[in-house]
Amino acid sequence: WTAINNGVDPSDQWYTKIRSDRNTPLTLYHSSGSFVYSSTNRGDNWIKMNNTGFSAEIRSLDVTKYSLGGTVIYATLSSDNSGQKLRVYDGGSFVERSSGLPANKYVRSVATHINNNTTAYALINGFSEGEKIYRTTNKGVNWINITGDLPDVPLGDMLPHPTNNNNLYLGT
Repeated sequence: WTAINNGVDPSDQWYTKIRSDRNTPLTLYHSSGSFVYSSTNRGDNWIKMNNTGFSAEIRSLDVTKYSLGGTVIYATLSSDNSGQKLRVYDGGSFVERSSGLPANKYVRSVATHINNNTTAYALINGFSEGEKIYRTTNKGVNWINITGDLPDVPLGDMLPHPTNNNNLYLGT
């Protein structure tokens, strides 16, 4: 094991994430504290993608597979009094994309579609009957509640089927 944290600010956060765009050449993405970093040289050097830290620490980081439309990054935020809970990197900068998600709930994570960088699913944290899963087909500009008759259980993770948009695999 070798430390590869050149350019990453020190942080006492213990639940950082690392993701890739699954493309050649590979770009890595890493969250630490309230910043997202990228590396195009296997982590030898990291560059901040947001020069100003978000209003809260990043809980989860999810990245779409690179496509001609570019990589889309979803950064879910921890506790924040402003109601901001989700930042999306789209077109060169991070923008707030919480509109349409439950105001009083945190987003646990975002599951990105493997073949479509405009589609993703927000998983809502904890018990929240009727407000568990939201889908976007426009990179988080709008969210639609697709919870349906899902029991009120905490969600762990989700994986969309790569070719059948009607199949979603959900871990609870």
